[in-house]
Amino acid sequence: MALPKFHTPAQLAEHLDVSERTVRELARKNNACSIIGKKMFLSNSDVEIIMQEGRSCHSKSTAGAKSGTTGGLSPDRDYAALQKRRRKAAQKESPRKSKRTTGNVISMGRPRI
Repeated sequence: MALPKFHTPAQLAEHLDVSERTVRELARKNNACSIIGKKMFLSNSDVEIIMQEGRSCHSKSTAGAKSGTTGGLSPDRDYAALQKRRRKAAQKESPRKSKRTTGNVISMGRPRI
């Protein structure tokens, strides 16, 4: 029986021009690694799984979020009415806070004669 070819996360990271930490995180996330003691090893099939994971886009900004846009027309089709609604919804500026007044300053030094 021939042993499969193994790679280290550092070797794969250097080849892919990414950080070793990224390779380790992807390997753990996809259960695509072998760990012996404190060492992690990646077989050719593990590398294929990691590469497959890298092909799909997992952007945090769009993951699971659906657009709230609909194909229907807005009930307010009049441009002037839309402008009026936008002006009405503007936030009011918060009032400025006045500066605190300081108390009397007392000198703790010796009095000058």
